[in-house]
Amino acid sequence: MNHLGSKSLETNRLVLRKDTDGDKELLWEYMFSDKEAAKACNWINFENKEEFLNLKYEIPDNIYNWTIWLKNKNIPVGGISIHHQEDDYYHAEVGYSINPKYWRLGYASEALEIVLDFLINKVGYERISGECRIDNIASKKVMEKCNMKLEGIKRKAYYKNGVFYDNYLFSKIKEDYK
Repeated sequence: MNHLGSKSLETNRLVLRKDTDGDKELLWEYMFSDKEAAKACNWINFENKEEFLNLKYEIPDNIYNWTIWLKNKNIPVGGISIHHQEDDYYHAEVGYSINPKYWRLGYASEALEIVLDFLINKVGYERISGECRIDNIASKKVMEKCNMKLEGIKRKAYYKNGVFYDNYLFSKIKEDYK
């Protein structure tokens, strides 16, 4: 495994990068102050701007967490990260969320494709998986567009607000790039 940390990644329209303290005002404005977006994306619900601005965190090189920025506008529209990793098994699970104001513009699949390539071909993971609730058709289409293979359904894999949901399980492996 060649852990490189959350290196900046670029596509034609997006920049994926770690947050800096200088990003906090924009992150608050475009993402975390919007309670509906925070709820839809399962983002942390901060009580107020000061609580968010005072947040301090360091991300070590073996943790992968990017904010998705529109390249030409410097606007944060979402995030993508590894939620679970098993380095001994060369496996990681990726998750992503896009502010609903920017849904259906292809940003999630564009970000996911470059992250999959980075994690498999640069970092050295053998397998990257992703899950989504079976009623989340848009997220299913994102993973399909990135040529992730549907492995099956995980029953009652997600719990929210007192309800269990089934999840689709997708994966992409190193051989898929050959």
